Amino acid sequence: MKINKASLARFFGAAPSLFDVYVCALMLLMAFWRNGYQKNFIYIIGTLLLWAVCLGLKPERQYRSLPLCLFLIWCFSNLFWHAWDVSLLRGMASYYLNICILAESLFFIIASVMLVKLIVEYARRHEYYYPVLIWCFLPWARRIWRHWSMTQLLAIPLACVIYLCLNKKWKLATLLSLIGANIAAWTWEWAKFKFYVRPLVWKQLWGEFVQHPFIGQGYWRGIDFGKCDLIYVKGDLYGPAFRHNDYLNAGVYIGVLGIVFILWFVIENIWKMRHHPACIFFLIICIIPFFQMTMFELYKASMIVFIGATAIKASYRGIERMPNRKLKGEKIL
Repeated sequence: MKINKASLARFFGAAPSLFDVYVCALMLLMAFWRNGYQKNFIYIIGTLLLWAVCLGLKPERQYRSLPLCLFLIWCFSNLFWHAWDVSLLRGMASYYLNICILAESLFFIIASVMLVKLIVEYARRHEYYYPVLIWCFLPWARRIWRHWSMTQLLAIPLACVIYLCLNKKWKLATLLSLIGANIAAWTWEWAKFKFYVRPLVWKQLWGEFVQHPFIGQGYWRGIDFGKCDLIYVKGDLYGPAFRHNDYLNAGVYIGVLGIVFILWFVIENIWKMRHHPACIFFLIICIIPFFQMTMFELYKASMIVFIGATAIKASYRGIERMPNRKLKGEKIL
């Protein structure tokens, strides 16, 4: 198909709103601003500023998510429970440091949940997010290339196979599975080398999880610097390793109910968007955290939030609140 001005106009539709421009700018800042406290500040304050501006706007649609609601309530409760944890109390300084770390972690969770809701409700032309997301993914792609990471490469065909199975396209799913199996066999030695430490990490994470399975251990580990990111592996391989499983890692911090609400949110959205191609991208960002530490690193976590929210918006079939501002090609349900 010849790409011209008319075809581009049909794809992108109406011009982006100021909300869309703001979200794209926030994506770029999260991708290319150097890591540090300034980046953390920009993410939280930028999201709160966006919410403040949206108080004066009319939403394009209405979005509700019971698992996200329960997850936030659980995180608030978790904060109060662990704020009085005295197991690591080494004086007043460590006590207040514990509270600060707990509050900071809760701010990131609130900002991420708020960003998902705002993008789904107020985004007008999410098509403009695609080139920005591709551009923002370049630093992550550079890391993948530098370390020859296998997780992302395997997550893409696996997500496609799951998407095809959900749509009962068994022949295509079988064909893609055979192609993926051949690629896996070709790269088996390297994949085995990259995967070797993960079962040891998962065993160690499970041991930490069962110590406090209901309410978790909280974010007090930040007092002992490095323990939020690293875990000391015991087994055939000894030494510190990254905590390569965000689901188990979150269970260690916030308990089993937090994981239940996260998985509920993931499965619910996969089922709702199963007939839309955006489901593939949502599946990819749900598979990667199972094998890597992503949600505990701001750059990767923010990209996952942006991609997830954009996928939900692209496939959304909810209550449109503003039929008088119906956009060309957008169906009002």
